[in-house]
Amino acid sequence: MAFKPLVQRLMDDLECAVVGRGRSRGESPDQVAASIGLSPERLRKKHTPAATEHRMLNRIRPQADQHTGSRRRDHIASPQNYRRLLAALSFLQRTSPLTQKALAQQIGFTSSYVSRLLSGERTLSWRYVTKMTELCGHEPSLLRPLWNAAFGTSPPVGTDPVQYLRDHLRALRLAIGNPSDADLLKAGQPELLHSHLQMSFTGPGVPSWETVRLLARTLSCSAEDILPLWRTAYAAEPPNGPAHSETTSSALAEAFG
Repeated sequence: MAFKPLVQRLMDDLECAVVGRGRSRGESPDQVAASIGLSPERLRKKHTPAATEHRMLNRIRPQADQHTGSRRRDHIASPQNYRRLLAALSFLQRTSPLTQKALAQQIGFTSSYVSRLLSGERTLSWRYVTKMTELCGHEPSLLRPLWNAAFGTSPPVGTDPVQYLRDHLRALRLAIGNPSDADLLKAGQPELLHSHLQMSFTGPGVPSWETVRLLARTLSCSAEDILPLWRTAYAAEPPNGPAHSETTSSALAEAFG
């Protein structure tokens, strides 16, 4: 019985979510009311648009059992990387054919709620990162490295470490507005070359550690954040691959220190 109030609150939140989704899809009041077993008059009084949005913004989320030592699923381990994730996702939305309102309708949220998600006021789940990225015309794997970096999680089992490193670098580029090659070369001159950009973002092979360190600085990211990913990708390269031939002994000693 102690959990009855919590269960009732969750059920009320669910009812509110169904109402919000129905309205965002353009359903009539009769259709929305029928979906939750209310009369249209009761729906109008109980679920005004303002009340619905307020409830969704303040809904409760079940907590992990404190005695198990489990971390909440939405715990942000790196706020800086989470901001990069939001910046990259916002860039994908702005450069897609979908307006923020259209994107919200596709997901079943209000436009203002999506705005709060993208501003960091509400925490995004990976499920909605995936959905937003796909609706904007991109593969979710592109933002997976930033998600993992933000939440302190590991890549999915079976992930190609070389492609994962490239996706991370590409996502960092999106987070700063996807500057052109010319702009990146100008920011990284004179050391950064076009061949470095090509290998870093598209391959083949793994760029040298010197290149990754320079590119990380150009992308406004700490090289230390990229180092573990580069080590894993480098180790996965064939012994005579491009990464091994480009990287000097002194750089290897520093990177694997």
